[in-house]
Amino acid sequence: MNYKTHSISGLGTGLIASKYLIQPNTINASELILLSSIVIASSILGSLFPDIDKNNSFAGNRAKIISSPIQFIFSHRGLFH
Repeated sequence: MNYKTHSISGLGTGLIASKYLIQPNTINASELILLSSIVIASSILGSLFPDIDKNNSFAGNRAKIISSPIQFIFSHRGLFH
């Protein structure tokens, strides 16, 4: 999977999680939007994390200082996949 498919999976997971985790009748509309946005954004970012162990991946390119040692120690599809 590449970053696009990881992101789409994260988006779907975030939408489902926000629907079932956030109870709309207990908070006002602005809080609902904020919490839903946080859950969805976190899910998308979290879905990119499995490829942090590969230097030339979308996440690896943006976090080389973390990605390089992880790739050296664990290799791709090791600990994080």
